[in-house]
Amino acid sequence: MGERALGIGLGLLTVALWICPIVAAFGSHGWDLKETLMPSETQVSEIKNKVEGLVVEDISEESVTVMNDEVNLTTNEFGIFVELDSPFTVSGKLLNISMKVSCESHDVLLGSGKMRENVVDLPASGTATFYLVGNLTPEGSRHIETFHEGNLPEVSVTGFLVELELYGVNVKVEKEED
Repeated sequence: MGERALGIGLGLLTVALWICPIVAAFGSHGWDLKETLMPSETQVSEIKNKVEGLVVEDISEESVTVMNDEVNLTTNEFGIFVELDSPFTVSGKLLNISMKVSCESHDVLLGSGKMRENVVDLPASGTATFYLVGNLTPEGSRHIETFHEGNLPEVSVTGFLVELELYGVNVKVEKEED
């Protein structure tokens, strides 16, 4: 008798766990099927506003400004202070940037660099500053010394990886080398 009652009780509990949330949802929305199953216009517009901040039509080179750069030909290292105007209308975090850089005028690979900071806060439509550090290739070091008097020339990025966190979602953008 006890096992049978337990079996019936567990069966009723299963049915209750399936039905009670549905009844509660209908009850909290005035027993209206459409309101229970479909989001309201306000909820839809809130979602649209949040998603619009993630969509960027065009990111231009004007968004990135090199503030200061340093080259050490003895250690074959370079550093670049970068100012980034965020194209996003929502705040986020810059988790990682890594890239290969080449001399723009001579098309010579200079080396590779990455963001020194672990995380940089990106304000909504604001400006973030961070520092890129990198190592020069032997050829890149010779090129800078020979053609650019030991100064970092105008560079072009030949391959990059950018990792962002927007609304708690990690976004990874990668461009392979040309």
